[in-house]
Amino acid sequence: MLGRAQQHRESLTRVASLQRRMDTWEHEERVRDQLVHMLVHDLKNPIAAVMGLIEIVQDDPRVPEDNRELLKVAHDETQHLLHLAANMLDVRKIQAGKMNLKRELMFTPMFREVIEQARGDVGSGLRDRHVRVEIEADLSPASADPEILRRVLANLISNALKHTTTGGVITLMVRGLPDGVQIVVRDDGEGIPEEDIPNLFAAFEQSRLTLHGRFDTGMGLAFCKLAVEEHGGSIRVESERGKGATFIFTLPSLEDNEDDDFVELV
Repeated sequence: MLGRAQQHRESLTRVASLQRRMDTWEHEERVRDQLVHMLVHDLKNPIAAVMGLIEIVQDDPRVPEDNRELLKVAHDETQHLLHLAANMLDVRKIQAGKMNLKRELMFTPMFREVIEQARGDVGSGLRDRHVRVEIEADLSPASADPEILRRVLANLISNALKHTTTGGVITLMVRGLPDGVQIVVRDDGEGIPEEDIPNLFAAFEQSRLTLHGRFDTGMGLAFCKLAVEEHGGSIRVESERGKGATFIFTLPSLEDNEDDDFVELV
């Protein structure tokens, strides 16, 4: 009995030690998350200001033609940095369960409008690509947050841009399913190595050098996965090295109880 009592005391001591270590780890995680959030949030405004100033200089007719390409590169890189900051904030927000979706009825015209907005978010790089948009007419309504959907599409289009060359083709398709809507973003770029696909949607776990010499952290795709799943949908990728990549995600159709809510709002 004395031996068992001694073992019990030792076990309690180990449990208390482990609990203190766990509490310390959780505190450090909270502090780290808060620091990341504050840092990224504070970076967004100056980055946006720099991008706006570059746009003003780009429109100045006094700028020599040979400098315009440099300004274009500076603008695109600044926009990439802004998107990265926004994705980091949103990934943290979704993981913490603080992403409140503002769902709306999504019909064919709204899908077309959101796609056009997403193309504008990507920037001037799309001028060197052929973008094809195919939207099925008379789609049954889907339930989605248009602003979050716009961000998802902008990330997928930006990803296609980074992995294609000048003159490449990027295709966007929206078509109906029996239980929702399927959205496809396809490119004819370099494709994805088979070994990279399992970790493709994990932030910071997968980095690969793009055609344009920029390492892809995967943060944008991590946001896409979390945002789509937050809607109740799913996302996957089909790709073969050298033959482009196809990202496919679904949005659920409007459920009966949601339909009643929308009717009451009207």
